[in-house]
Amino acid sequence: LVKDTVRSEIMMNVGVSVGTVVDSIRSLPYAYKTAERAELVGNVFELKEKCYSYDKLGVYRLIYGLSADSCMTYMKEVFGEDFLKDRFNKMKNNSKDELLITIKLFLENNQNISETSRALYVHRNTLIYRIDKFNKMTGRDCTSFEDGMLIGIALLIMQYYMKMFPERIDAALV
Repeated sequence: LVKDTVRSEIMMNVGVSVGTVVDSIRSLPYAYKTAERAELVGNVFELKEKCYSYDKLGVYRLIYGLSADSCMTYMKEVFGEDFLKDRFNKMKNNSKDELLITIKLFLENNQNISETSRALYVHRNTLIYRIDKFNKMTGRDCTSFEDGMLIGIALLIMQYYMKMFPERIDAALV
C-alpha cells in the first residue's frame, strides 16, 4: 500500500522493506541494516511481494548468506557438473534455458503436469518429455517430493549465484 501510494503520488519507483522490531533507540542501526538486507534479498530473488520484511524472507535469507563456493558445491551435488556447465554456457550466451524454466514452473505448480503444461502453453507429452530429459541429465527425479525440494533449492541458489557472482561463472566452467 505504501509503495503504490508513493508511486502514484510522485511517479517514482520506490522500494519498501521492513527490518527487525526494535525495543530501544540503540537497536535502530541493526534494524536499518536488516531492512537494507531485506531489500537486497527481495531484489536478487525477484520476489512478488511489494514490501520485503526481513523476518518473512525464510529460505531466501538463508541462501543470500551463502558463499560462492558453498553455492557451487551444492549445485554440483544436485545437478552434476556436466549439467551445470551446460546450463552456465547457455546463460552466458544469454539464451533462454527452456529446460530450467520448465522444471522451475513444474515445481512452482506443485509438480502438477496439467497445470504446468497449461502455464507453459505446451502439450502434456512435451512437458513429460522435458521432465524425463531433465531427470536423465541430472540423475534426479523432479517428480518425487524429496528430489523436487533439492532441485527447487538448487534453482534458487543458481539464481542467487548468477546475480551475485557473475565473474565466477567462467571459473565454474573449467
